Amino acid sequence: MQSYHPNESGVCVRLLSPLGCYPERLAFARPDSAIVVADDLVALVTKFSPIPCPEDFFTEVEFLSAFEVRVLASLLISREPESGGIKLYPVASEYKDCNYSLDLSNETVLQHLLDSLRHRLSKDSVRTMIHCPPCGGGRPYEFNQYANMRRERHDEISRSIDVSDHLVIRGLGALIKAGMLACHQEYLEQACMCLWIALEASLALTQRKLRAQGNPNPSPKDGITVWSASRPSGKATN
Repeated sequence: MQSYHPNESGVCVRLLSPLGCYPERLAFARPDSAIVVADDLVALVTKFSPIPCPEDFFTEVEFLSAFEVRVLASLLISREPESGGIKLYPVASEYKDCNYSLDLSNETVLQHLLDSLRHRLSKDSVRTMIHCPPCGGGRPYEFNQYANMRRERHDEISRSIDVSDHLVIRGLGALIKAGMLACHQEYLEQACMCLWIALEASLALTQRKLRAQGNPNPSPKDGITVWSASRPSGKATN
């Protein structure tokens, strides 16, 4: 999965599909990002701005920005491993506002943005037919009450993700896409392929770190050794 590279600044309000499965305590609001949970609609709200684009980058179909990947991936990774599973499902339906100065932690601002997305969805019925939220007469959202999120871990992970690091965003984007594909039994094999891409990206990041530490040609075994040593138990887990 690539990521969409914006060439301007603003705010994006993106529909989250009822096809996903979300943690029960999903909503949050910060000055630069938020997830809004209403009775009839769930949306991801993020500020975006231009970021460097790799010379060989090209995509005709990807719609998520690196800023959106950062928020969604932080949620996925901050879930307590032994708690219930979640599947975050962003879709291409969106509303964009060019006012980058908006405070996304302001409830009034978020309500206005959510109303704008509702209006956009009412004009875009063909695209949203499969992912139609309750505000358009679609299925209700599913929330997993057993999915526990570590909020402090979410904040820490979000701060550590560099949106301009294409390799990081590619790996995290593949992780998000795996959950989306797993919502459809027909695409479970493709979901596993996305997980392999995410795993390869994590290995490449580890090898990049080893090169910076003086190992000019780290092998996959070197990377796995470092990754295993970083586990709390000192051992790799299945």
